[in-house]
Amino acid sequence: MGTNRQRAWVAAAAAALVIVGAVFSPGLAARPDEPRQTVAALIVQEKPTAPPTLAAARWAPAHSLAAIRLIEPDKHASKFREYLTSAGFFESPAYQIMQSNPGLMQAQIGLLGLAASVGMDGWTAIGHVLGQDAVLALYPGDGEGAQPKSLIVAIARDAAARQKFLDGVANVAGLMKGGKPDPDKTTMIGDHAVFTLGDLKYAIIGDALVMGSSIDVIERSIKTHADGRTSIADSGELDAVEDAAPADAMMWATVDAKTILAAANASGGDTSGLIENPLGGFLFGGWVKSLVDAKSAVGWMSEVTDGLSLTALVERNGAMPASHEGFAVKFPALSVDWDAITLPRQMLSMSIARDWADLFSERESILTLPGASQATAFATTMTTLMGNMDFMEDLLPRINGPVRFMLERQDFSKVGYEPTPKLPAFVLVAPIKGGSEDMLKQRLMSSSQMAMSFINLDAARKQQPGYLMGMAEHRGVTILKGTYPPPGTPGAGAMMKDEGRKDKAGDGDDEEMKPAGENDGMMAGGDGVNVRYNFEPMVAVVKDHYISATSMASMRALIDAVLDGSPQNAGSETPEPDVMRIEGEQTTEILRENREELVVQRMLEQDEDRAQAEKIIDALIAMSGMVDSLNLTSQPTPKGGQATIRLTMKPRAEMGAKK
Repeated sequence: MGTNRQRAWVAAAAAALVIVGAVFSPGLAARPDEPRQTVAALIVQEKPTAPPTLAAARWAPAHSLAAIRLIEPDKHASKFREYLTSAGFFESPAYQIMQSNPGLMQAQIGLLGLAASVGMDGWTAIGHVLGQDAVLALYPGDGEGAQPKSLIVAIARDAAARQKFLDGVANVAGLMKGGKPDPDKTTMIGDHAVFTLGDLKYAIIGDALVMGSSIDVIERSIKTHADGRTSIADSGELDAVEDAAPADAMMWATVDAKTILAAANASGGDTSGLIENPLGGFLFGGWVKSLVDAKSAVGWMSEVTDGLSLTALVERNGAMPASHEGFAVKFPALSVDWDAITLPRQMLSMSIARDWADLFSERESILTLPGASQATAFATTMTTLMGNMDFMEDLLPRINGPVRFMLERQDFSKVGYEPTPKLPAFVLVAPIKGGSEDMLKQRLMSSSQMAMSFINLDAARKQQPGYLMGMAEHRGVTILKGTYPPPGTPGAGAMMKDEGRKDKAGDGDDEEMKPAGENDGMMAGGDGVNVRYNFEPMVAVVKDHYISATSMASMRALIDAVLDGSPQNAGSETPEPDVMRIEGEQTTEILRENREELVVQRMLEQDEDRAQAEKIIDALIAMSGMVDSLNLTSQPTPKGGQATIRLTMKPRAEMGAKK
């Protein structure tokens, strides 16, 4: 027998294992029908009727901790298979890596054998098991601190075909003895036989397949349906997600957040909502507070063109406290419509809307005491770096819109060297109230120059190369920049990133260590320069926007975009959302450019040989190459918060176009 934790989650794991097994059987042809052996004790002879609305949910007792409903999972499984086949996934390095996993290989072989024994392929068998409607529900365990109990109910679309497959499972697993259920592996609940398969318990009752982590949860399910007891379909537990989810949703989910948080609080868990990391607190503190105060949380998944969309919606008990109002902020119209601005080789763009001055002043309500102390120390350091500008009093209140963060893949073809590894350029943009005024512009540029000087001073203390400070101009915009001396010239330091490299034990006693500057060529290929040459810090102020970048190409492209961009037509009437977008093509390209570095790093960190490390990295690149974009939107609502993740894959005609 397994542990309590294993028993609690075994039903969900078993369902996932079956689905994964189907993924690994793309080309198995169905065999002709063979004589069917019926496990008579598993089925009640009833004439199937049209399933009612929320058919599977009517088997799930009320008062669940969480529930997930799958809508027509058999049809979506079939679509998923078609997509993977057309995308060439089953010929990809990622698929080959997955096949090499012994556990998954065993699951694949088992599924193939069982399906073939009854004349099916693996995907067809999965479709019959999942059926036309399915629900997974979790319930409190027995006693304080016990793991939750799980229940899975799936309503068949073709009950006879599913029975045929499960009969094969029962026979192969030895659940039958002499053509009848083995008493040692069977528990009778009324007229229904419940089989034990490892830690999984299951029964077939009409068109319903009922699986659970314990006999009692299956018994409760059977009685709920048979006696007309209140189920999650009747209790209102699914009402919120049913009302919020679109009609084409393929999955619903609901969580009794209030009960779960109460249990966590009773068991001594930390439900204060305070965060220790200042950056994490100022980015995610609003969501954390909403979750801590939540009375419910729902979610749904929908199919979109060449992808999926997953949305989560949290509802609080009461309004957001005043200390957290800085997470829900409205901004006026800006001089640039940022939705239309992209960089030529953009990998990532992120927009974060916060009242930063308010959040810093309320830091003790958002952060733990150590976290609040770190935030105060950071503000003090920034004030020192900025010279005559106070970070909290002079700068933060002037931020007049969402702060933008962008990554752009760099092109080193014209500079005569390539850093190892090649990293993207970073761009940070902050709309500044009054930023076009000459005095404020001078203060911002002067403070930035002082900050760079402090960075140079710190580098000098550490005997590392410093920046050569200078000025540049693009389309009338002054750019303050810092660049490292060209590789190989005085003051440039070691070319390779290995300078100061320690031995494998990490104690710095590697007998092969050489003085700085003599480790050139130690990285793969021998012709890369130090990783610092990825960065060329610079700042500019243009159209009321303070811009910091690490690449001149990115800075010029952004200045062009701002100067040529159209104004935003209107300000925000509702709190601004946080938005992030990752571009699959550029992300894949930078992985390809750094393939050798990634392989070497994996060999060292995972103690793998080159062949295995290359397989893993090539699989990662192949998976990345399938993605078109990943979009995340997070927005405060009057009652809580809503977040949506949208993953889109490349059009099938483009899949695998680049190797």
